Amino acid sequence: MLNRKVKKLFKEQAEYYSIESSTAKSSPLVKLFLEWANKSPKKQIKIGEFGGAAGQLLAELDKISPSSIKPYNIEIVKNYGDRQVLKKIKFFEGSILNPLFDDNFFDCLIIRDVLHHLVGKNLKETAANQEKALLELKRLIKPGGIVLIEELVTESQLSSRIIYGLSKLNSKLGFKSKSFEIIPDMIISFLTEKSLGRIISEIFEKEKIKIDKIPWNQELKSRLMHLGAKNWKIILAITKKEQ
Repeated sequence: MLNRKVKKLFKEQAEYYSIESSTAKSSPLVKLFLEWANKSPKKQIKIGEFGGAAGQLLAELDKISPSSIKPYNIEIVKNYGDRQVLKKIKFFEGSILNPLFDDNFFDCLIIRDVLHHLVGKNLKETAANQEKALLELKRLIKPGGIVLIEELVTESQLSSRIIYGLSKLNSKLGFKSKSFEIIPDMIISFLTEKSLGRIISEIFEKEKIKIDKIPWNQELKSRLMHLGAKNWKIILAITKKEQ
């Protein structure tokens, strides 16, 4: 179960997350998608993104795809529905924890920085949410399809737990800091590189997994926000074996 603050956060931040910035174009997932799509025999590719905001990445993939795409954007609040940057995007209000799609529905599935927002009422429930999300991706992807994941992780489990505790406390206190991007409804639970790798290898043990690690924002402000711990973007391309 998601903490009610998660929906509140993304409802409040709808305008911010809907900005047409360069982050979609610069995402490593763009290149990974193109590599896979160029090898795919499909004339139409059904793509789903969970947490796709205004559909910025889906719009970018529509531009570069060698095949036509049928894009689906699933967000936990409906506020993003009328903000989609591409008319052909099918918008759904829903959660990755309970997606209302049939098994093997998508050719390509994408999540970017979603897992650390799947907070529950405690750390145990949060970990269960994160695992459930990955299990749903496995269920929904077709044989031969690809799951693309971009996730910010930390090197320290201790710092992750402290950040979770402090952000949860702040959701009650209401402290704000524009400089450090602190807002009351943002509760965060980062996975470590090791813990994410373990979950991925357990859930997708029979699939082809390509993994990369990119250093992420090592400026002093970012290091302070992560309590001195280093952080990375983990980039995953998981291809489901043909049956």
